[in-house]
Amino acid sequence: MKLLMINPPSKHADGSTNPRIYLPIGLLYLASMLEKHNHQVKVYDGRLSAKITKDSNGNIHFGDSWEEVRKVIQDFNPEIVCISCMFSNQSSQAFKTAEIAKEISKDILAVVGGPHPSVDTAFVNNKFVDIQVSGEGEFTILDIVDYFNGKKKLDEIKGIAFKENDEVKIMKKREFIDALDEIPFPAYHLVDMEEYFRKQNHGYGARPLIRGKRVVSIITSRGCPYECTFCSIFLSMGRKFRYHSPNYVLNHIQLLKEKYGVDFILFEDDNMSLRLKRFDEILEGMISRRLNDVKWGVINGLRADTLSREMMLKMKRAGCSYVVIAIESGVQRVVNDVIKKYLDLKKVVRVCEDAMQVKMEMYAYYIVGFPDETMDEIKQTINFAMMLDDKYGVFPMVNIATPLYGTELYSRAEETGSLVQEVTEEGLLKATQTHGSGLIQTSEFTFEDLQKENKRLNRNIFKNLVKRSILHPPLLVNYISTTIKNPYVIKKYVFGKG
Repeated sequence: MKLLMINPPSKHADGSTNPRIYLPIGLLYLASMLEKHNHQVKVYDGRLSAKITKDSNGNIHFGDSWEEVRKVIQDFNPEIVCISCMFSNQSSQAFKTAEIAKEISKDILAVVGGPHPSVDTAFVNNKFVDIQVSGEGEFTILDIVDYFNGKKKLDEIKGIAFKENDEVKIMKKREFIDALDEIPFPAYHLVDMEEYFRKQNHGYGARPLIRGKRVVSIITSRGCPYECTFCSIFLSMGRKFRYHSPNYVLNHIQLLKEKYGVDFILFEDDNMSLRLKRFDEILEGMISRRLNDVKWGVINGLRADTLSREMMLKMKRAGCSYVVIAIESGVQRVVNDVIKKYLDLKKVVRVCEDAMQVKMEMYAYYIVGFPDETMDEIKQTINFAMMLDDKYGVFPMVNIATPLYGTELYSRAEETGSLVQEVTEEGLLKATQTHGSGLIQTSEFTFEDLQKENKRLNRNIFKNLVKRSILHPPLLVNYISTTIKNPYVIKKYVFGKG
């Protein structure tokens, strides 16, 4: 059977940070599973061309034109089209792709999946979408192929939604995959890896903290047992922590190193260090198998309370270039009662001190602007971030709280009447742009208040960057490299716009 996996062109509001190109990991996992079962698969990334056009409203269309998307579908002539929708602010792009597929042939089965369809069942209400997949899709897609071949009925397939006689039917959730090692490595051979490497070195890197010229993101575990109120990952990956074995992870790294010349890996796990024994075995394997010449970072952030001085020393020996910790707030009440992260900030400070002593480069994530947060607490968080930067060199990255569908933050914002506008695709586009308007406002703060605090932080960051570059010239190389690959950082940290 012929299946076409599509990562659609993306849409961005005017003033957004630069559009990014990333390997469509989810589609590559689906493709590898389908190939394992002898199906013919093509993976098409509609963003890889990096073409930029603007509409009359100033919105940016990033990637191939819709006519080019049409031609790819026509030329391959698939029986099933699988469309990825990673983010809530990109749903219209998935709908348009499905519409084009159906215009080419009504017989094409249009399937939409990804993190956002796992949260919002409205996708199947679109007249061009036949099946909506919720959660992990590696085994669901095999069942959908069986349905297309007449071997299964739709109402026998878990983890999907579909329409029958204009009635939406939502099937029982599919169990999350425990034996992750049964999934083959992503089908890297189906995409132009060299073009991804080229684009990431010319301002379109998937993440800002890229330290190599041939960079790949991988995920070694799924699921999160924690209940942070802003996070929606549990809706698509569940609460149970599941993971690839250390041997699977090490073989994956070895493949990337030997076949594709990868020199830097971004681990996209949400909880890579959650099982310390497993994490330690991966580190030991990197060292013993001499994979530590492939440098790496854990970009989504580790829990600071899983780290120790000894662990960070071993991480350095295993090739780790930097550590990112997710602190979220500098106020213990907000951490515990508002965000529900339950992270001891005293331990955070100790870990930051340890990182400085072992010369481990460290970054920290923060979020401000929760409905139950006071303006004084927001200022305390900015002060805390500045203190860790000033004292221990922990580079702060602050985001404004965005109420994503299905999160407790979204529910709380509705309950408190703090949503300044409905959470629509357009609203999310504007909320995530550099000069956008926030979605949450209370009697304690406005979006302008948050921007003012962010600018205060950015001025402090720039001061420290200059000082460290003078005292430690090698750091300047990292700063210049990051700026070249992410041009918007000049606007953010030098001119304070963002």
